[in-house]
This record gives sequence, structure tokens and C-alpha cells, in this order.
Amino acid sequence: PRYPPTRTRFSHIEGYLDVLEGGAGATASSSSPVGSPQGTSPARRESAAASTEEWLRRYFRLRDGKLYRYLCEADAKEDATNEGTTTDGGAGKEEQMVPLTSIGAVRTSTGHGDRVFQLMVAVSENEVSSLYLRAPSGDDLNEWLFGFHRSIAKTVSMIIRLAKDNSSRNRGRGGGGGG
Repeated sequence: PRYPPTRTRFSHIEGYLDVLEGGAGATASSSSPVGSPQGTSPARRESAAASTEEWLRRYFRLRDGKLYRYLCEADAKEDATNEGTTTDGGAGKEEQMVPLTSIGAVRTSTGHGDRVFQLMVAVSENEVSSLYLRAPSGDDLNEWLFGFHRSIAKTVSMIIRLAKDNSSRNRGRGGGGGG
């Protein structure tokens, strides 16, 4: 099969990725809106980042409109086993959880080597944080990018469907007198 069935389902993908820790712009926030200049050229920022980069292997799960980051696969499996058992909706074993609704862009990043992609995460209305992830192979990179785009499309489709449902209900309540 094209994708291993244990790793990929229609709205679920998981596996090990390297996450960039430290370095200029790795996971640090930028007070500039997306696309605005930050004082130094991207090439200069990326070459400065390369000297202090540290890639850490982590287990990630993209599911139900959220990206979860775990220390290891065992933590992810334990979280899946206990899914739905917390009554407060609180955190499980994940180190980090990022809702897709806070991700402004998913794109490849050439400044940190091959097989790297960048998530632009909205921290606040005017603040964006970059999360750099490195896939083990080119096929894995494509699988993750496709997974993000598929999940985003699913989320947009759900929003459109909800808007249509609300519009239909509102028309039904109006009585339709029209004139």
C-alpha cells in the first residue's frame, strides 16, 4: 500500500519527527505579523539559526484538528488508551498541543536542511511563532504536508456546513412572511 495503514488514516497521521529547539526563530515568538520584515534578511537569520540548532526526536500525532507532541510513541499510545477518560478535557501525556485553527501556514522550509517544514502558529492577534519539523524521509515529509492540508480542508468543510445549517435554521424561524 502507498501509506502504511498503522500510520495514516483519513483524518489521522502520526509518527516520529525532529523538532527544532533553540536557534533564531525556531520556536521563539516574533512580534511581527506574518510577512512583515524583522530587521535582518531571512538568509542571515537562517544561517545564524544553523549554528545554534538542536533537533530533538519527538512523536507527533495529527488528529481531530489538533497536533499533539509527545516525548515518545509509548506516551502517545498511553494517551490513546486513556482517550475520553478525563472529565475535564485536560492534557494527557502530550508535551504540547496545537489546534489547527491557530496555524496560519504550513510550508516547506529550505533554510534548515532537507525534509523540513514550518508551521506558523498564531500566539495572539499580532504575534506568530514558527515551529520547524523535520521528517525522516521525503515520502514522510509529503505524507505530513498532505495530512495537514487534508485536515485543514476537513476543518473548513465543517465550518461551511455549520454556517449553512445555522442559515437554514434562521430562515426557518423567520416565518417566511416576506412582504
